[in-house]
Amino acid sequence: MSVVDFLLPSPLRRPDLWPKPKFSNQAWLLPLDLATVSGGALRAHLEEINERCEVFWVLSRVFLGSGVSHEIRLREADDWIKKNSRSKLLAGPGVSPLLAVGSLGRELELVDSFSVSPPGLFNWAKEIYPSVLTEIGELKLKSHLNDYEKAMPEAGDFPWEGLRFFSGFLRQRRQNSLAAAAARDWAYLQALYSPQEERTIHGGQRVMLNPTLQIVKLDAVELFFRVAGQVQTKTVDWIEGYLIDEVSEAPRTSIHQLLEHAENERSNLERTLGSVGSSAFSDALEGLIQLKVFVRC
Repeated sequence: MSVVDFLLPSPLRRPDLWPKPKFSNQAWLLPLDLATVSGGALRAHLEEINERCEVFWVLSRVFLGSGVSHEIRLREADDWIKKNSRSKLLAGPGVSPLLAVGSLGRELELVDSFSVSPPGLFNWAKEIYPSVLTEIGELKLKSHLNDYEKAMPEAGDFPWEGLRFFSGFLRQRRQNSLAAAAARDWAYLQALYSPQEERTIHGGQRVMLNPTLQIVKLDAVELFFRVAGQVQTKTVDWIEGYLIDEVSEAPRTSIHQLLEHAENERSNLERTLGSVGSSAFSDALEGLIQLKVFVRC
């Protein structure tokens, strides 16, 4: 039996290059924590593996927490395990088998021949922040991460979530260029593997934001959003930004009400942001719908 280590899906942005579940006698090491929060192509890939192969779900320390979000994660984890009668649980470093059994309500099977070695914060960071890696190289990235982990020691428990503050950490160190690159990298990945899915009701007279949308506000407002499995990016002007703010405040607002409110605010907006043509708001709205920044509902 061959064993495929998929604890870190690499290259993280290229699901077309991931190993495929080709043989029924393959066993896979899969990250249960990541399965509970991922969507898009990553979730689809994990589902395919879980359907076709023997799976060893590796438990991280995030399953030893408490609270409402923790209970939701446990229910999602239990659903993954129940989908495959051949699935087993492996305790990763720092995870108590006794606690893991109690959390998931299932016998924990430990396999002596498997030595589970998590990828670690640095390896995750190289995949999540490729632009930062390109700009400063591995040694400087590792140095920043060492300091980041001292400030946030829990980051290594689940780097997929633990690295979300890395951009702000770099900004506090006055590494503004790196912080901006990190913010874009993080937004891209969150849009690519958001557990939310974009759906459009054709002919719908209301709009909502694409649920995968990530907004990065730097020198300009930049959007990252998934359409048909691919991440799209866009820098918006103030008219588009105004419409996005309105819809984010009032999801599923009607197109008529949105444009009516924009026209009522036109004079106030023009005093501070500049004059616009008579069709500016309707044209911008139609453009955002066409790009699927907004989806009809």
